[in-house]
Amino acid sequence: MVVAILLFLLPVRVSGVVAFDSLASAVSTDTVAVVGAPVAPAVSARTSSVALRLEDSSTKFKWTQLIAPAALITVGSLGVSTNFGIGIRETFRDVVEENRGPYRLPVDDVIQFVPLAMDLGLGLTGVKARHNFRDRAMVTFTAYATMAVLVNTLKYTVREPRPGSGVRNSFPSGHTAVAFTAAEIVRVEYGPWWGLAAYSVGCATAFLRVYNDRHWITDTIAGAGIGILSARVGYWMLPLEQRLADHITAKCRARKAARLSAEMPSASFHGGGGLAGSYETADDYDVASRRRVSFLAVSSYDAYNSAAVLSVALTF
Repeated sequence: MVVAILLFLLPVRVSGVVAFDSLASAVSTDTVAVVGAPVAPAVSARTSSVALRLEDSSTKFKWTQLIAPAALITVGSLGVSTNFGIGIRETFRDVVEENRGPYRLPVDDVIQFVPLAMDLGLGLTGVKARHNFRDRAMVTFTAYATMAVLVNTLKYTVREPRPGSGVRNSFPSGHTAVAFTAAEIVRVEYGPWWGLAAYSVGCATAFLRVYNDRHWITDTIAGAGIGILSARVGYWMLPLEQRLADHITAKCRARKAARLSAEMPSASFHGGGGLAGSYETADDYDVASRRRVSFLAVSSYDAYNSAAVLSVALTF
């Protein structure tokens, strides 16, 4: 594979026709030989994807990735475990109450999903992402599953009363966790500027949860930490999910090939293409199919031109 990559990066220019068999003995990948043109091995999608995964640092566990979420969860936990933290959260709530008045901004139920829409949608609009859509979807699914388990476990274990209603499921803030989970994924996938935009929406969601008297400030801080940690778990699990997805895809293709091979003896073509007969392998069948489609396309094009010429002649 190293030889193939080097040849791909440093194409060799030849002056004559290069025989495929001689190149195949030196390079395991397919090659294309053109007179007077560079010759480079065509690396398969599977080989290139494996090479990219080996260079993907976002899926590697580093203890430094735990600093920010651990700090946020620890600070948030002070609001339910110490008198100092409880005093700070109540003081912050009083300040918000004095400056807010009777007004509410009930948009936090909607904007919590804006980072998620950015996560899955930016790549579809042409913004370059670190991973393809399948991998982003797997990361997002794993991250949100982790977040849901952590948030709900803490909510119904700690049973902290909400500031406005007294319902005992305040800690941590689920809305904030939802926003920050996707915000971290956006940062990793699309870079710091898009990440800054997503994190800004996450901070706005956290503030509105306090502003609308739905959570204590410490609930939102802990929710932010849980969201970031859940996103990191999604990336740590991605290599395993990629191998599993590749295995499933390979098995599906093998079953399809076996089914086509079983149908090959009875497969034949008739008509203008002159391609009739049976085929022993799926590759032979696929090649014949492409030739048949090409012939029909050319025939249709010629028929269309003949009809057009005839109609013009009759007009005049």
